[in-house]
Amino acid sequence: MIHCTPRLTAALSFGLLVLAGCVTQTVSSSESGGSGWADRPVSTEVVRMDSGIAALQSFEPLVARVTEGGECVTNDMAAEGVRSLSMVYPTLRDPRTQVTVVVDAAGTVLRYSEHRGGMAPRGGSTSNLPTGASGGPPQTTIEMNFQTGQARAINSGGGHVGFGVQGSAADFQYQESLGQPVLLAQQVQQRCSRRD
Repeated sequence: MIHCTPRLTAALSFGLLVLAGCVTQTVSSSESGGSGWADRPVSTEVVRMDSGIAALQSFEPLVARVTEGGECVTNDMAAEGVRSLSMVYPTLRDPRTQVTVVVDAAGTVLRYSEHRGGMAPRGGSTSNLPTGASGGPPQTTIEMNFQTGQARAINSGGGHVGFGVQGSAADFQYQESLGQPVLLAQQVQQRCSRRD
C-alpha cells in the first residue's frame, strides 16, 4: 500500500493514495492490514497520477515485459480456498517480470499484479539497488483489483519522475499497451495449476 504526504487530494477504494505532487512511501501489507497488492516499492519520491481512458491509452510502460521461460510459485492464503499464483520470468535467479494472480476456490481472478524490472533474485536483496523514484532501476507495475474494480499502472526509476494512470480493472485488463494483462493472467493460472 502506498501512503501520501503531505498533499493528499483524493483516495481510491483499494488504498492508492498517490496523486499529482504527492510524496509517497511504501507500507507493507502486514503493516496496512493486508492490501493484497504486491509489497514492492513503486516510488519513494514523486508520483504523478492521471486517470481516464485517454490517459490509459497513452500510457507506455517504461519496462518491457519478459515472458520467456517462467517459474511458478504458489501459496495458499488465509481466506479459505484463496490462492496466490506467481510466475517469475525468465527464472527465479534472474527475475525480470513477476506476475501474481490471486484466485478464489472457483478459479476466479480476484487480483492481478505485474512487476517489471528492479527485482532481486529469490533469496537475494534489493539493498544494493538505488532507491527513489528517479534514482532506482526502471520499473513498471500494473495492478488490477477485480473485487473493487480499481486498477493502476505506474512507471518509476530510470531517471524518470514516477508517473502512473488509474482507472477501472475492466478497462485495464484488455489494454494492448499494457500487453493485455488478462491473457497473461490466464497463462499463469494454466501453468501454475499444472504444478498441483
